[in-house]
Amino acid sequence: MTTTNARWFQLWKNEKGNLVNEKGKVLEIQGHRDRENQNIGVLEKDNGLYQQWEVIYVDEMPKELKKGDTNTMFGLDVERPFFVVTTLESERYVDLIGNNMVIKTPNSFESQLWYFDQKSRTIKSMRSKNMSWDIAGNSKGTNMAVAATNSYEGQLFKWDGESGFVNMYDGRALDVQGGKDEEGNNV
Repeated sequence: MTTTNARWFQLWKNEKGNLVNEKGKVLEIQGHRDRENQNIGVLEKDNGLYQQWEVIYVDEMPKELKKGDTNTMFGLDVERPFFVVTTLESERYVDLIGNNMVIKTPNSFESQLWYFDQKSRTIKSMRSKNMSWDIAGNSKGTNMAVAATNSYEGQLFKWDGESGFVNMYDGRALDVQGGKDEEGNNV
């Protein structure tokens, strides 16, 4: 196809991370939600993250990570079980009571074991492998729980050695409620 025969909605160019058509409209993730199977639309440019794109040529694609590899974006090893230990005096572990995340004395239960799942990009429970860390209340709450894996923004956490576990969408860090070093206290 030559550009003389092309229609305006078929011509795109990359402008500093935005894919812009001839009318100045940009590709955008609809609803501004970074999740699997989200629709893509064309709207006015406002330069939000939901309008930022990267072009990766096939011969430059990074290799798919496998068990034991480190995902540098998330700071975690793929499918390598780990404990999350508070730096409070008791050094309690993050555990589950039902689906609620709390701190508890170390024990030998799988409810205290976690792993990073490369496919969903979430931290999953070894006890319930279809469940991932989740900020309660559709990411608007402050309590942590595990919920069915959906890879929405409330389930995307990275390990940052300086700040601990940080939500990749809004930057909130995993925290013990009120900073109280008490058995069963909420995370």
